[in-house]
Amino acid sequence: MSSRAVRTFARDAVATCGVPYYDTINLSQQMPPAPWCTLEFDSYGAEKLTWCDSRRESGVITLTFFGPPGEGDDAILTVAEAAAQVFYDYKDPSNAVTIVTMPTPQTFDIAGGSGQFAVEFMFSYERFL
Repeated sequence: MSSRAVRTFARDAVATCGVPYYDTINLSQQMPPAPWCTLEFDSYGAEKLTWCDSRRESGVITLTFFGPPGEGDDAILTVAEAAAQVFYDYKDPSNAVTIVTMPTPQTFDIAGGSGQFAVEFMFSYERFL
């Protein structure tokens, strides 16, 4: 699980992307109209870097965009790629969290037939403590 600081950074960053964001982590949400996006977090852990106890947390922030079904992938990719670039370019005001990689979009497989098409971007991050 990524730290609260990483989650706060990502939620602040996604708010600048111009696509409605819905928090779906441990919250019940009605399926909003497309396009919309949400976040997921995976931590690889925190490692000790020096004898002075400085540490680095690393992991992945997944940004998933949902678009209407039956309209192909071009419309959602146009929106998602532009928003992902804004997310990637966002600077942490505290300079603690850094997005390390700008990924290419991947098709996101939706279980349960939600009726929406999705693409995701898996951004690697680092947080220095």
